[in-house]
Amino acid sequence: RYARRIATGSGQVSLSAGLDVERMSERRQGFINNLGAQGALKRDEDDRVDSTGVYAQADWAINEGWSAVAGLRANRVRFRVEDHFVRAGNPDDSGRVTFSATNPVIGLTRHLSPDTNVYANVGRGFETPTLTEIAYTSNGSGPNLNLKSARSTHVELGLKTKLAEGQRLDVALFHIGTRDEIVVASSSGGRTVYT
Repeated sequence: RYARRIATGSGQVSLSAGLDVERMSERRQGFINNLGAQGALKRDEDDRVDSTGVYAQADWAINEGWSAVAGLRANRVRFRVEDHFVRAGNPDDSGRVTFSATNPVIGLTRHLSPDTNVYANVGRGFETPTLTEIAYTSNGSGPNLNLKSARSTHVELGLKTKLAEGQRLDVALFHIGTRDEIVVASSSGGRTVYT
């Protein structure tokens, strides 16, 4: 993460930029449940998720009465499933899928007094499925790599004020609109399928 402050004619701009890199991997095995006793192996795979994100944000203290924020974040998330349980009648269910999105945010704050602020923010976001959510398909074979990422738009209006020493009041009105929300399609016998 890199951060820098720049003085302007009447205020100050704080700039920040950064890079996130994450990796998660698991060895997933499943066995037939014989009334509580572990039976034969029925699933054996290596799963991996690689995520990278690049972001930049500017916070502008315009003057004593106003401040603004603007930011942008680009994400790329890759899922990989490597199937080791390949048998006659059970094909290789290995596969990959990649999700990416660039999401902005912008906000404006009115400083009514040193103790009271009114603000408005608008931004977009996205949420990928998890390894648990892609684990099963409705036809029972292999991972559900056809799931989409959920995308959302967030709008918020609010007020923050200090009423007295040790007393604060935060009030917010917000709306989040989401499309392609990941939900349960079916759940039976310990197997949950998402859509």
